[in-house]
Amino acid sequence: MSYIHIKSPIVSILTVFVFLIYCFPTFSAVKIKGGVITSAEILKTQKPEPRNDLIFNLNDFDKTHLEQKLTLEEAIRFENRIGFGAPYDRVKRYIGKTRKEAIDLVINELENYQDNFEWPNWKDNYIPTSFIEQGLERSKRSCRISSFRTDLEFKWSRAILSNKVPQFEKLALFWLDHFSVAFDEYNQTHSFVQHLEFIRKNSIGKFDDFLRQSIMDPAIIVYLNNEQSTTQKPNENLAREFLELFSLGEGNYSENEIKNLAKKLPGNGINHVSQNFQLFKYKISGQTLSAFGQDFQSADEFIDLVISHPAFGEFISKKFYNEFVDLNDPSAEDLAILVSTLRKYDFSIIKLLKATISLRKFWDNNNRLTLVKSPIELVYGTARTTGVQGWKKQNNLSWLLFLSKDFGQDLFNPPNIAGWPTGKEWLSGQFLEKRMSKLKTHFSYKNLMKSYKTETAIGNEINSKKIADEYEYNVGLEKFYSNTLKDQLAVETIVINWIPKDFETRKWAEINVGFYGVKLNDKFWDGINIRFGTDINSKKKQKYKHLNRVELHHGYSFPDIFKSWEGSWISSWNGHYSWNSSFPEGPRTQNFNAKSKSERLLLIRLLQTMEHLIDNETFSPYLDSNVYVKEWLKARISETKIKKWNLEDNIQNTKVYSLLYPAYDTQYKKFDCGPKRAGIDFAAVRSVGDNFRLLLSSKFLEDKNFSLNKLLLPDLDLGLNDEDFQSILSYEGYQLK
Repeated sequence: MSYIHIKSPIVSILTVFVFLIYCFPTFSAVKIKGGVITSAEILKTQKPEPRNDLIFNLNDFDKTHLEQKLTLEEAIRFENRIGFGAPYDRVKRYIGKTRKEAIDLVINELENYQDNFEWPNWKDNYIPTSFIEQGLERSKRSCRISSFRTDLEFKWSRAILSNKVPQFEKLALFWLDHFSVAFDEYNQTHSFVQHLEFIRKNSIGKFDDFLRQSIMDPAIIVYLNNEQSTTQKPNENLAREFLELFSLGEGNYSENEIKNLAKKLPGNGINHVSQNFQLFKYKISGQTLSAFGQDFQSADEFIDLVISHPAFGEFISKKFYNEFVDLNDPSAEDLAILVSTLRKYDFSIIKLLKATISLRKFWDNNNRLTLVKSPIELVYGTARTTGVQGWKKQNNLSWLLFLSKDFGQDLFNPPNIAGWPTGKEWLSGQFLEKRMSKLKTHFSYKNLMKSYKTETAIGNEINSKKIADEYEYNVGLEKFYSNTLKDQLAVETIVINWIPKDFETRKWAEINVGFYGVKLNDKFWDGINIRFGTDINSKKKQKYKHLNRVELHHGYSFPDIFKSWEGSWISSWNGHYSWNSSFPEGPRTQNFNAKSKSERLLLIRLLQTMEHLIDNETFSPYLDSNVYVKEWLKARISETKIKKWNLEDNIQNTKVYSLLYPAYDTQYKKFDCGPKRAGIDFAAVRSVGDNFRLLLSSKFLEDKNFSLNKLLLPDLDLGLNDEDFQSILSYEGYQLK
């Protein structure tokens, strides 16, 4: 059975101090109002007042305005607000239909939509490197983490431009902003791609499901520092933003709700190797707590109380109204219609959208040009409307990303947890002038008038898996693993994250090591983070010392290194199970001996693998500069070389495929990571091939009933010909929709 190890106050303070120095720089730098709470008191809450103003009998909804037929101008405005731009094929289909028929058309497309987003091959076939990032940086090695973000940016861009159901992309972008996470704040490739999956999977689902999954999203957990939260000192960031920005909005909860929810969230963490969500049940408070005047025992029960709150639905309904209808607050009746629709239809996002675009206000002639286009709507919408033929740069998509960022919208790096600016904020400062002057320089009437032969169109598919599989480093690695013998440990590479300079004299000294890609018999670990150390200089009584030891933390290997964490203690700095033992020999080896034979063999082999580093001293500046550590490691490794651990004569106990800086005359490869290893082909992912040109064609040129100027600005007649369309792009009115 596990137990809590109580340290003296001085040791506890020192532990926290060391943690702050060495661990905080790797976490999110986002500044929010929350922080750590320490109260063990069960805080009281009050039952909220009824909200009869949010109740509307939907049978009384007046639908007569929806029987009007759409003109060309209304069709263009409709598409501009529910999608991106006004592509000819999309607009043409609405003309002559009633408003109800047009709404039913786009809603039916969403109800039958199957997302075919092009997820990167590296999502499932490339091991994240963040758990060895500290060692890589200290060794001046870069895996170009930003390249993975760029790959995703291009893929998301292609989806916005090419999706035949652009209203889905509009909703996905809305939710990407609602559940806001900035990639560059913490540089975790795989947790972020899971965040994008979380967004796209739920964008047209149910709002309550979205909320339940949000507290298990690894990117949100890291961005809001919840992996630092402990049972003793819960961090309130995730709880606060869940209530303020995700679900109810300000004014509908108290500080006590925040603090009580925070006590149930420390168990929601991540695996620090895989970057997947991992639940640590022992980190969750077992108290029965209060929220909105009722008891709850779990985070899921708390969310049940949120969903049954009288004000639930108001916050998200207002956001939908501001996104699709008007920047001002909705009327009391319109708000009640939206909230009542959300509740009636089991929190369906599609039904909420339908109700929003069915409001009379949405179609009101006095409600034209009242919404501000975000930079992505402005840039990508114009690109969709003109078609590739109207672009000045037609060979790749880079300019769309760069221009949107220049206008203030960095796709995967919102400025804070509240998301991107909204409404008129997009036009503040120099942004309006910049948008008016720069947008027009990226489109060309001359290019638009050039003929393009479509009959020669060919595919330009990106097969990142094939690229990765054929990469020489990966081919050799596959053979390396396949030739591994029974009981022989195979490791792709070893990275020393940290060795203290005063290892020889330190009270508790340790070597923090990351093993990347580990295979032993029929098991494979993406990574294992382990610590070999000594407490020989500590002031503990001799009988309590481990002398030489091994230490592991739950959640720092993938898959888990142990079947059971019996004999563990709970870390004071991260609340995780921690396990240690004298190792490989010493006075307190009972924890080691209690493990299964395969688990003991793994630990022995991991220590033996360190011999590869000692034999290649240029591998690490730590070992180069610390003779004592090298000798200490050699002594520990020699203790493992007894018959019961060794393989047959002339057979290596361990083998390593690559090192960070191998000597030229060794069998080791140089460790490879980054875009090439992952199979990222930037030339392909950003390219505009013939199929893409066909999909984003300028078909309006073939229809005399359509003009480019009308498609771009349906609500105003500036008296310009199509050849002057770039003047429209520099007009203030074009910033609106």
